[in-house]
Amino acid sequence: MHTVYFTFHTRDELLQAVHEWVVLGDDPTPPPLQGWHLAAIKRSDARDAMPLLVAGAIYRDSEARRRTDLDALTATLARKTPLRRGVTRRRAAELLYVLMGPDMYRAFVIDAGRTPAEWVRWTGNALVRDLFPERAR
Repeated sequence: MHTVYFTFHTRDELLQAVHEWVVLGDDPTPPPLQGWHLAAIKRSDARDAMPLLVAGAIYRDSEARRRTDLDALTATLARKTPLRRGVTRRRAAELLYVLMGPDMYRAFVIDAGRTPAEWVRWTGNALVRDLFPERAR
């Protein structure tokens, strides 16, 4: 037990490592080169990319790297589909960072007992609704 706490220091760190391993497996590929990211970027409309991004957003890199990646991703999405009036790129990146983060996943799936698919659907819908205008009918 001492070895586990020497490595992870707290239960939260241990749970985070387990969560990341379950979601990511042993893939050391940087997120922008992973299949989920590449598939999302290929979508012509950011609203269609959102579920792919949410499903693939939890990865091993540090929070700083995750924030940098999401800033770049936000710029790409905003070029494909303009952001809702009044939403800045910075605000959009912050929403992606928070809602697609491990704390939100843990609260929704582990603590509230929802399925990962429900989390992807809810988070994707929330981000689309808050970031992008409705599709023209």
